Amino acid sequence: MRASHAWVAMYAITGALQPLLVDQLKQQGLAPARLLGPMLANLLGMTLVAPAREACVGSHAPIAQTVRASWRPLAAAAALDFFSAALLCVGLLYAGAAAFTLVYASCAHLVSAIGAATGAQIRREQWVAIALATLGLILYELACKGEGRVAADARLWGSLLAFVGSIGHSCMFVIAEHALADKSAKAAGLTPFRLSSCMGFAETMVLGAFVAVQVSGVDFDLVRIVVGAYAPLVLVDGLHALSFFATLGERGAVSAAMLKGVQVCFVFVALSVLSCDEASGAGCATPAKAAGVAVVVTGLALFYAKEPPRLRGASASGDDREELLSTIR
Repeated sequence: MRASHAWVAMYAITGALQPLLVDQLKQQGLAPARLLGPMLANLLGMTLVAPAREACVGSHAPIAQTVRASWRPLAAAAALDFFSAALLCVGLLYAGAAAFTLVYASCAHLVSAIGAATGAQIRREQWVAIALATLGLILYELACKGEGRVAADARLWGSLLAFVGSIGHSCMFVIAEHALADKSAKAAGLTPFRLSSCMGFAETMVLGAFVAVQVSGVDFDLVRIVVGAYAPLVLVDGLHALSFFATLGERGAVSAAMLKGVQVCFVFVALSVLSCDEASGAGCATPAKAAGVAVVVTGLALFYAKEPPRLRGASASGDDREELLSTIR
């Protein structure tokens, strides 16, 4: 397996594990929506990316130099990511893993539209692929409609929040790609991994202060239990952020967003095996759901048959590609 394919596989698998782990925390009563615990875990994971990577391979520029040269796009990306991630987190807690993953996969066509408007070169065949993947997501959602009134209401409100959050995240994808393509930022040491950590650190400071106020006075033993329960999610979030920003830097925002469709397929299989409620039919595999997933897979296969869309004048040069892939050699 090529190293770049390993990034893609890690990104898809960890992206599917994230909502499943959050579902588990929710069932244990450890993920109240008002505390945004899963979001904090994700931000901590993002923050750890660059320190972990640079501890292995080193860095040629001080982090302060990178921040000074790139603070504007970093601030814009972090602000968009923070507010959209809050909506996505609450949407996930209300909608559940399957519905959330489905809606979040709408990033693919949102990023494609924003990317095309800001300079990404998307081929005609890839627009057809994006349309196919979107059709598959719609078919999958229609197949989930009969899973009970209470579940449908929760899925509706959670899905609406997740969709609004997806719009913000789509804009963040494109801003991040533009930041990584800036030559002065690259010269100052901005890598996909540092982008992840700078955004994660700034957002963790804000959300961490909010959560600290909310949990002040809580019994230490309970805090220890919560930290232990969230540790696997922080690890998965860190691996997801590592592979996402590597994919973003190498393949661009549109390709990174299209991989959300792969996550739908992983979650579909996982929920069918682990969470099928035969009495209500919720989470169970059906021919209609399988057909929707098959259309998504067809669209993804067609999309990746061509070179990934990039900003005009931007490409993963040999030097950049070597830097991106060196982490897992």
